[in-house]
Amino acid sequence: MKGRITSLCGDDSVQIKPEDESLSLNLKELAARFSRKNILRCNDYLLQVRIDKCEMSVFSNGRAIIKGLSDSDEAIALYLKYIPELKKESGA
Repeated sequence: MKGRITSLCGDDSVQIKPEDESLSLNLKELAARFSRKNILRCNDYLLQVRIDKCEMSVFSNGRAIIKGLSDSDEAIALYLKYIPELKKESGA
C-alpha cells in the first residue's frame, strides 16, 4: 500500500496515512459496512469501530489508527478489508 505506515510506541497501535492527500471518505457510507453494535462513534470527521480485538478510527482523509495491533501487515490487511477503495491506490 502506498502511504505512510507508522507503529505507535507503547500503544499496540498502527497509524496508516494514504499517499493521496486529496482523499475524502464519506464516513457515514463507510459506517454502513459495520454492524451498529460495532460502531463506537460516527460523524463527518471520524468513524470509530470495534473489530474483534481491535479498535479502528478512520478519519475523512483516509488516515486511520488501529489499536490492538502492532503488526503493520495485519493492520494494512484489516484497513483494506473495510476500505477496499484504497486497493486501487495501492495496486493490490
